Amino acid sequence: MQNTKAKILRFGFYFVISIVLLVSLKETINFNNANWETFTGFWELIKLYFFYLVGIITWTIGYLFIVNLVDVFIKQPVEGTQKDNTFFINLIHSTFCGIAATGWFLTAFHSRIISFYITIFILSFILMLIFKNIFPSFSGKKLSLSKPYSVGDWIEIRELSSGNSLMGEVVDIKRKTIQIKMEGSKYISYSKASLNNYHLINYSKLDGVEFENKILISSDISPERAKRIINAALFQSIDNKGFLKEPQPRVLINRYLDHTIEYKIKYWIKPFKEITPEEANDILNNNLYIHFSKVGITLNYTKIINYNVDIDKNEFEKKSIEHSKNILQSVDLFSSLTDTEISEINTELIERVYQPHTTVIKEGESGDSMFILVEGLLDVFISTEDKKQLKVAQLIPGSFFGEMSLLTGEQRSANIITVTESLVYEIKKNTMEKIFQARPSLVEELGKIVAERKFKNIAMQDEYDKHASSFMKELISKIKSFFKI
Repeated sequence: MQNTKAKILRFGFYFVISIVLLVSLKETINFNNANWETFTGFWELIKLYFFYLVGIITWTIGYLFIVNLVDVFIKQPVEGTQKDNTFFINLIHSTFCGIAATGWFLTAFHSRIISFYITIFILSFILMLIFKNIFPSFSGKKLSLSKPYSVGDWIEIRELSSGNSLMGEVVDIKRKTIQIKMEGSKYISYSKASLNNYHLINYSKLDGVEFENKILISSDISPERAKRIINAALFQSIDNKGFLKEPQPRVLINRYLDHTIEYKIKYWIKPFKEITPEEANDILNNNLYIHFSKVGITLNYTKIINYNVDIDKNEFEKKSIEHSKNILQSVDLFSSLTDTEISEINTELIERVYQPHTTVIKEGESGDSMFILVEGLLDVFISTEDKKQLKVAQLIPGSFFGEMSLLTGEQRSANIITVTESLVYEIKKNTMEKIFQARPSLVEELGKIVAERKFKNIAMQDEYDKHASSFMKELISKIKSFFKI
C-alpha cells in the first residue's frame, strides 16, 4: 500500500511537470516554419518533435497515474473479500489506456509520416496489452473467452505429474500471478504460466461436488447391517446446511481385507459457500461414531467388537440377547425397571426391519405398542391445520416412540417414517401387562416419566410444573384403566 501511494505521488508529480513543459513548448514553437522536407526552420523542427515526444510521455504518465489511483481506491479495499470487481477494474484500465492512445494519435497528426507510423506501432502494442488485460487466459497457444477463476472463488490446483494438490480461495489476481489463501490461513502464489502444468478445478462454478469417505468395519458385521448403520449416519449428515440431497448419497463395498470390509461413502456438497470439505467430513465422522457406538461397534477396527470366526450359534445368540438388553436399559422410560423386568421384556421383543420411506406408525391410528429405534434414521411428521405434513423431529438410534399408545391406548400422535432402512424393536401391550400385574406400583413411576417427557417434547415445562399433580393423576388413571389394574 505504501509503495503504491509513493508511485501515485511520483506519477502525479511527473504528470504536472510534463503538462507545464508541454504548454511552455507550444508557446515557443512556430508550427508554420517547421518543415521537414525543405529543412527550413531547423530549430523549430527540433522543438516540434520534442513537443511530440513530451506529448506522448504526458499521455502515458497520465494513464499510469489514473491506473494507480484505481488500484488504491477501488481494487485494494475489496481484496480478500467475496466481491469480484476484476472485470470492472480491467475495463477502467483499458478505457484510460484507450484515451491515452487517442492522445497519441492527436499528437501524431501534427507530425509527419514517420511519427505517424511510430505511433501506430506503439498503439498496436498497447492494444494487445489491453486485450490481454481483459482476457487474462489469452496466450500464444490459445484464447479462452471464459475466465477460469475470479477473486473469491475456491479452487483446487492438482499437479498433473504427481497428483499432489492444494485447495484454497483466490484472494488476488495480477497480470502474471494469482494468490491463494488456504484453509490454514496460509498464502501461496502461482504464476499463471506455471498453471499449464496443473489441473485446475473451480468449485465455486460447480453446482455440487462429490466427495467420499472410506471406513473399515469388521467382516463379522454383515454388509447389510453395516450399510444400514452407515446410511443412517449419512442421511442424518445431509440434513445439515451445505450438503446436497441430490444426487443421492451412496454406500458401496470398496474391497475385502483381512477380517474387515472397506466401505466407500459417497456424498455431494456445495463446497466453501456454506461448508468446507473438512467440515462436511467432520459432521459425517461424528454421526458415524454416534450411530456405531449406539449398537456397540467401534470404528477403530483394531479394537472392534468381533465375533470369533469359529463362534457357535448359541454363543452368537447369547451376545445378541445381551445387546438388546443393553439397549432396553439405556431407554429412559425403563430406568425404574429391575433387571428381571428388563429381561422379561427382552425375551418378548419383536424385531422389525423397515425399508426406506416406509411409515412405521400413522397419525390418528389406534395402537397398543411402542418402538425403540436400534439402527437407522426416522423422521417425525405431524399434520398442520391445512393438512400438510410438517417435519418436527428426527430420531436416531436409542430413541423410542409410541409409548402413550402402549400405556394408555391413545391414538398415534404423529407419522413416523423411515429415512433409511431401519431396525426397530417393538414392545406390545401384553408384555407390559404381565409386569404391571406383578408390580402395580410401577404404574406411578412410569406415569411420571411419561408426563415429564410429554411436556418436555412440547416445550411446556412451566405448564407442567403448575399442573403436574393433576396431569399425572389423570395419566396414571388412564394407564390403570387400559391395563385393567
